[in-house]
Amino acid sequence: CYQTFNNLIRAEEFPDDPPRSLEYTIAFLKGRAALKEVECQTWFIQENARMLARLNVEVAHRETNQHVVDIALDTHPNFRRRGLAKQLLHKVLELADLHKRSLIIGMTTDRIPAGDLVAEHLGASKGTEMHTHQLRLSELEAGLIETWLSVVNKHHESHLSLLPYYYECVDGSNNEWGYELGCWEDEYPESGIEEIATLMEVMNTAPQENLQVEDEKITPDWLREKMTMFRSRDTHVWTLYLRHRASRELVGYTETFWNSEHPAVLWQAATGVVPAHRGHGLGKWLKAAMIQKVQTERPSVVSIRTNNADSNAAMLAINQKLGFRPFSKDTIWQLETKQLRDYLQAKS
Repeated sequence: CYQTFNNLIRAEEFPDDPPRSLEYTIAFLKGRAALKEVECQTWFIQENARMLARLNVEVAHRETNQHVVDIALDTHPNFRRRGLAKQLLHKVLELADLHKRSLIIGMTTDRIPAGDLVAEHLGASKGTEMHTHQLRLSELEAGLIETWLSVVNKHHESHLSLLPYYYECVDGSNNEWGYELGCWEDEYPESGIEEIATLMEVMNTAPQENLQVEDEKITPDWLREKMTMFRSRDTHVWTLYLRHRASRELVGYTETFWNSEHPAVLWQAATGVVPAHRGHGLGKWLKAAMIQKVQTERPSVVSIRTNNADSNAAMLAINQKLGFRPFSKDTIWQLETKQLRDYLQAKS
């Protein structure tokens, strides 16, 4: 029941992708249920053995954003506009009140236009407008990645050290601008996990637009929990990082996720460089180096997908030069709990 419904919704969102297997779905749900810092619940409406609507709720018990509850609400395409979403919204209100959450956040995609209509009908406001972009590697400009990497090396008078996917970038005249590029695969080194958590907070500088959220506090426990969850799903995580040679500080990273069940698609998540080290082409270096690694070590990958806020001009410029094209338009909506309560009372 859950499996069939999940693949039905995925077929709308990602029409070119194959359906998820039952084994993957079970592993996905078990991994989510094992999270300690995030409480996850699923509620649904079904008729006989057919799921008609589903609500996923996540309540994060972390240092920041304790005013937020995250939701994902989906309805069977043949049963939309019949009030099923409104029934599940009562459960959203109940859980928001239980956990004293004043803001409800959810995301919609233009591939399922009904989601935007529901959000607008509720009186929700747009927090962040964004796009999922896709790069088909077959359409990547020939020689572009090699050119970008050679420009980085030339600029820093660098050499390539053939350690396990490890660049050394050294400026011979002024070593303070030298950087090293390395990779963590499927785990973060315990000896540096505090520093890694601090590095990943650089994503708080990415545009949030009108989203009413606080800067996220990343903890070592959350990073360990995240990796445990991905391992349970057999999802492989690659994290390329940049270290400043003179200070030995971590100054940038990019991260990708790949699962052998869907070997043609790789997702690239966060890419960030700390503000003090911007302006040296480090973001381009990270993106180009990751693509080169994917082409070399994941030959099954046909497409790379990533999400960017429409206002993130710097990252959008890099992605456009690489050949990423819009795949879907996505919106993160926000709704005050009070607004939802007033709406449901008016409709009762």
